Amino acid sequence: AACNIGGEFMSPEEQDRVRSLSKQKWYRHFDRKLGLSWTEVKSLEKQPPPEEGWEYLLSDLPEHSEAEYNLGEVTNMCIEKGTLNDDERRKINDHIVLTIEMLNELPFPKHLKRVPEFAGGH
Repeated sequence: AACNIGGEFMSPEEQDRVRSLSKQKWYRHFDRKLGLSWTEVKSLEKQPPPEEGWEYLLSDLPEHSEAEYNLGEVTNMCIEKGTLNDDERRKINDHIVLTIEMLNELPFPKHLKRVPEFAGGH
């Protein structure tokens, strides 16, 4: 229960434990959309409602990777360091690069020439 909380490093053994737990099955009696984020619910709108039945406790379903970010449960619970998966980290890094590029185009006076550098490093 100590996965992806931000202050830990997740060892390979702990990641293997999550993957092992993900292979356990349980019987779902309710709508799969309960408890999902709005982006996950939106991605499932085009699919017929799943029937109750057996499924894996944790999974990386195909629809998890169709979103802008990987929403896979196993993927996001096995992040080695911090709480951001590769897709989220890439988006943040893109934001930094775009900020620097945009600010480099502005004609800052001499005493503010380093604004793009500082803004990109925040």
